[in-house]
Amino acid sequence: MTLAAPTAPPTGYLVRPPRGTPIVVALLAAAFCGGLGLGLAARGLSTGPSLAGYLSYAVACVLGLFCFGALYLAYAAAALRYIVDRNGLAIQWGTMRVLVPMSDIERIVLGRSLGAPRVRGLNLPGLHVGRGEVRRLGEVCFFSTHRTPDDLLYVVTPDATYGLTVREPARFALEVQRAQEVGPEVQLRHAPVRGFVAALPFWLDRWAQGLMLAAAVAAVLVGIVVYARFNSLPATITVRFPEGSVVRVGSRSAVLAIPVFGAILLVVNAGGALLVRNVSRVMALTLLAATLACELALAIGALNAVR
Repeated sequence: MTLAAPTAPPTGYLVRPPRGTPIVVALLAAAFCGGLGLGLAARGLSTGPSLAGYLSYAVACVLGLFCFGALYLAYAAAALRYIVDRNGLAIQWGTMRVLVPMSDIERIVLGRSLGAPRVRGLNLPGLHVGRGEVRRLGEVCFFSTHRTPDDLLYVVTPDATYGLTVREPARFALEVQRAQEVGPEVQLRHAPVRGFVAALPFWLDRWAQGLMLAAAVAAVLVGIVVYARFNSLPATITVRFPEGSVVRVGSRSAVLAIPVFGAILLVVNAGGALLVRNVSRVMALTLLAATLACELALAIGALNAVR
């Protein structure tokens, strides 16, 4: 009988690869993006309703996303570890855990004689996560902090090969051998176990990502249309929005509700699409396409409202 992986990480021989450099790099990047983003947000607040202020807010939001990504990267690097117990090998990377049944491990190969691999994926000083080709081994999944081939150790299984960084390869191999001799308590499934956010199908759907990005660009365009003309409008204006609706007379600040509505529409529908994608790809793509159409309609309507 094959059992699913337990929720809690296994206990056993714990290996933490050297990872101080990538953590520092990621934290410095997060500090830079966060500080610059706060500065731009403060600038936007001081300039008032204007195109320069709006663009400052928009860039600050983008920098906020980069800051969040850098912080997660620092967390993932800090969490990187390998755990060997009688049931298998667990490779922890951020919120993802790759489980390798102990019975699947065929051999362990030192990397010093296999040359320097070229990893496709995340490559930072002292951190490599992704896939690459290694001679005599084929395609390898890397979760390593290597700087030279001497730092690499390859775990070979029938389904995949993993490139790791282990300071004491002899001890690691001995622990694997001991675990195989003892035998497993439960049979694990050879598969990655992801957290809720990391497991969302959205991250593998290029069409959904493209539609969401296009909708975000359209939402920014709505703000540009409004704020580019805002200061040239008279204090009291006549607004017909949407086109063909009742004409209203009021303060020019009324047009600022248009980009606000566009931003709310983007956030709500994007979040809905992320959740709906688990159930139906067609529904998620339809929702994102409708969001893009609504944002473009808002941009056209905003252009008519401020001209």
